[in-house]
Amino acid sequence: PPLARMTALPAALPRQDPSAKKSSWAKAKHEWPLEPTSRLGIAVILKRGLSLDSYHLICGTSLVKALSGDSTRTKDKYYLQRYRDTVCCLHVPSSSHSENDAGHAVEVLLCGAAGKGCSFYNSSDFRIGNFRVLITSEVDARDEQGRIVEMKSSSKKKGTAFIDNTVALQVALNGSEFVLGCSLDSDKTRLVQVERISCADAIEAHSQAFRSQGQRVTLLLDRILNDPILVALDSESVVELTFD
Repeated sequence: PPLARMTALPAALPRQDPSAKKSSWAKAKHEWPLEPTSRLGIAVILKRGLSLDSYHLICGTSLVKALSGDSTRTKDKYYLQRYRDTVCCLHVPSSSHSENDAGHAVEVLLCGAAGKGCSFYNSSDFRIGNFRVLITSEVDARDEQGRIVEMKSSSKKKGTAFIDNTVALQVALNGSEFVLGCSLDSDKTRLVQVERISCADAIEAHSQAFRSQGQRVTLLLDRILNDPILVALDSESVVELTFD
């Protein structure tokens, strides 16, 4: 991911480059290859010389969020396909997100042109209950030591308020070590302050909710992967997972 560089503050946020609107719109609609989804996880496993059989599930962050009860993710569609003992989940969002906003402008300001029109991902190994899971997550940037940082922007939040239960789960999954809390002016046209917040401290502060989310994810994942329909599924068939 691109390097996040600190700049003199306050600083005006850059406007969107008109020439980048086409690629930005494609990314907003989650089009391939700007949004590789869990397909990237399969490529990572093969690149590392591992077998797909090493994992029970290959998915993205969104599925775990949906299993945790995140209502913004339970509206999406999830398609499951089995190959031998491995299930791959393809996530299809129900809505698009514009990149022409203050949050993305902050990323351009601090990361420069390195991240424009690109997506960066981190794949992490997790043990959830009895299952080994490879989760692929989008990441924002890195610091001078190469550590992954998540960038959050707001005209109202300060300090640890940048990290609620949802963000705590997000950074736990995507491997971020710090959150850069970027405070904006009331018009959201200028960056006025940047705070570095430890993800480990934030997760600890939300430990009760984090445990509750973990228990829910573990329970539902066990039910899904042991469901008779999915267990009997052949490699050419696909089932849709819904949260109705």
